Amino acid sequence: RDEKERKKVLAEADRYTKEIEELEKDLLEKEGQLKKTKREKRIEEGKIEEIDLLIAKHEEEKYKVKSQDEFAALEKEIALANDQKEKVENLLLELMEKEEELTNSIPLLREKTESGRKDREIKRKKLATYLDNFTRTREKLEGERKNLTLNLDPVFLEQFEHLKKTRDGLAVIPTKDGACGGCHVKLSSSLMGRVRKGQGVVYCENCNRILYYVSDNK
Repeated sequence: RDEKERKKVLAEADRYTKEIEELEKDLLEKEGQLKKTKREKRIEEGKIEEIDLLIAKHEEEKYKVKSQDEFAALEKEIALANDQKEKVENLLLELMEKEEELTNSIPLLREKTESGRKDREIKRKKLATYLDNFTRTREKLEGERKNLTLNLDPVFLEQFEHLKKTRDGLAVIPTKDGACGGCHVKLSSSLMGRVRKGQGVVYCENCNRILYYVSDNK
C-alpha cells in the first residue's frame, strides 16, 4: 500500500511537471510568434513606404510628360501601385491585430507559467520530504522485518512471500463478519474458532491468505 502511495505521488508530480512544460512550451512559441510578427510587420511597413515613394515619383512625372500615352501609362502604374498598397495594408492590418493579441496574451501566460513554476517548486520540496520519510520508514521496516524473519520457519516464510506476490501484496488479512477480508468468502465455524483463539497460523480455505481476528464491534 505504501509503495502504491509512493507511485501515486510520483505520478502526480510527473503530471504536474508535464503541465508546466506545456505552459513553458506555449509561452516560448507565442514569444517566437510575436517576434516573427513584429519582423513581418516592419517588412510590410517598408513595402508601403517604397510604394508611397513610387506613387509620389509617378505623380511628379505626370507633370513632365509630353504625350497622352505617357500620361496614361503613368496613371496605370499609379493604379497598380495603389492596388498593391491596398493588399499590403490589409496584410499589415492582420499582422497588427495578431501582434496586439499576442502582446495581450503573453503577459498572462507568463504570469501563469511563473505561478506554476513556484507551485511546482513547493510540491517538489514536499515530494522530496515525503520520499525521504518514505525511504527512512521503509528501511526501518525492512530492518525490523529481517530481524523478525531470522526467527521464522523458512517454509512459512517462503509461503508468506509467495502469498505477497500472488495476492497483490496482501498476504495477511483480517476477518470481517465471519468472512475472509480478502476474498470475502464465509469461513467455517471451526476455522473461525481457530482464528479467534489464535491457534497457530490459519489460512483461508479459498484464497489461502493468512487470517487474523478483528472484533466486528471495532
